[in-house]
Amino acid sequence: MSTLFIDHQKFTTQKYGGISRYFATILEGIRHTADMQYQLGVLHTKNHYLHQEPLPIKGSLYDRLFSKKPSYDYQLNQYYCKQLLKKNAFDVFHPTYYDPYFLPYLKKPLVVTIHDMTYERMPEYFWAQDPLTQQKRLNIERADKIIAISETTKKDLLELFPVDPAKVQVIYHGIEIDQPLEVQVLPNLPESYVLFVGDRSGYKNFYLFFNAFREIASRMPDLHLILTGGGPIQVAERELIQRLGLSDRVRHINATDQELNFCTRIRSYLCIHRYTKASDCRFWKHLKPVARCYLAIRSASAK
Repeated sequence: MSTLFIDHQKFTTQKYGGISRYFATILEGIRHTADMQYQLGVLHTKNHYLHQEPLPIKGSLYDRLFSKKPSYDYQLNQYYCKQLLKKNAFDVFHPTYYDPYFLPYLKKPLVVTIHDMTYERMPEYFWAQDPLTQQKRLNIERADKIIAISETTKKDLLELFPVDPAKVQVIYHGIEIDQPLEVQVLPNLPESYVLFVGDRSGYKNFYLFFNAFREIASRMPDLHLILTGGGPIQVAERELIQRLGLSDRVRHINATDQELNFCTRIRSYLCIHRYTKASDCRFWKHLKPVARCYLAIRSASAK
């Protein structure tokens, strides 16, 4: 039986998020695979997708204790991963992100998933001291196999790094089309709204989107903007919203998956350089309203 060791990184830093969901789905697949098992380098986490995982440290008491200093979780889980790496009782190692802490300890094959090459393609959108590009390069150089989540990602990777194409395999994100959508009604939503899901920083192009929304909203007085994920509305965002006189038409909510399914009548996600992410796949079930929203925003942006 083969053992896949999956580390802690994104399970520690994300409560919700596409990457931690991706790896949680891999764990679920392994549970239903007869000749495979996994080793998980997580002692404690508040990650939503591991809430049923029998972790060594679990419960509301520990949650309160670790919430006093978020770095405790990262330090504890990283120490645990290092101990598991030293024991070497696995066949393949797959980190959940690019922190190269494991390099001095790893003796087994390394598989790395590359989600996009946005940092490398558009460095002007990111902090100059962000170590991510260096960390990603170290992962790529050490990797025995690289998973790219789209042909675009693979193409960018091969253009930007001297990687053997034989090492790179495209494995697309997917959705469970056979399972019906679970829906939880979210009360007090406006009748007409645009839904913006996820991170609003940098290349996610929230400000471009918001200016397009303003143009549409000026012609549709009943249209609202609902933000979900990406954290609460920040000071600069709130100032912009207020300055444009849209405070009563923009709000942020924390929605569960079931509530998000209820919300998804119209959804917007504008990105300069496109990759097919897991979040995009989930909305194929709502393709028509998504297409209508995209065309409306594209038209407004062009003016």
